[in-house]
Amino acid sequence: MKYLASKLRSVTPWWLKIAIKLIVGKLPINYSFWKSIGLFEHGAMNNPDYAYQSLVNLATSSEVLTMQHGIAYYSKSNSGHYTVLEVGCGDSLFSGI
Repeated sequence: MKYLASKLRSVTPWWLKIAIKLIVGKLPINYSFWKSIGLFEHGAMNNPDYAYQSLVNLATSSEVLTMQHGIAYYSKSNSGHYTVLEVGCGDSLFSGI
């Protein structure tokens, strides 16, 4: 069953996935059932180390942070203008960092 779900996920466009999840998420069925068939599953953001490392990697790649000797320092770019898009915190508050 998980193989079928993963195969369907790979060929389904992102916008259809969102529409399906919005509709299916309203059904009165436990999370454990959806997880067992591979439809809904919590991501790695439940792990604080992973969430922090994701933040550091994104901020470093956008030149907002500079890493020196394993310590993250704020670095102001030449323009000083930043745009941030938050796509939701997902299943964990750690991803809200």
